[in-house]
Amino acid sequence: MVILSRVVSVVYLAVISYLCFARFNSLHSIGGQDKVVHFIMFFPYSFLVYGSLGKRVESGWRSLFQIILIFLSGCVVAALTEIVQIYIPYRGGDFLDFRADILSIGISSLIVFIIVICQRKS
Repeated sequence: MVILSRVVSVVYLAVISYLCFARFNSLHSIGGQDKVVHFIMFFPYSFLVYGSLGKRVESGWRSLFQIILIFLSGCVVAALTEIVQIYIPYRGGDFLDFRADILSIGISSLIVFIIVICQRKS
């Protein structure tokens, strides 16, 4: 199951990269819905990365630390996508996109943490 999670995570990151860096001539401007798209794109991040880790830690505090690291790595990925877009002539970096990405990763990280805690209690 861990190998499958890792493969899906790599494919997911490749798709995110394509969506963030490709040129889409045929798409019309989606305006404010762009933030919803960013939220949806980054929501699976925490679930996939957590599933890819394999070994589960026993302590609740260590689980929290692990999920905080997942959140921070997602912040780095989101920041890098926006920074790279600044240097692509047909794209543009946007702090509000980054904010939507971070909100999405934060919510999904919280959900992962709640699931982990609930699994430990049962």
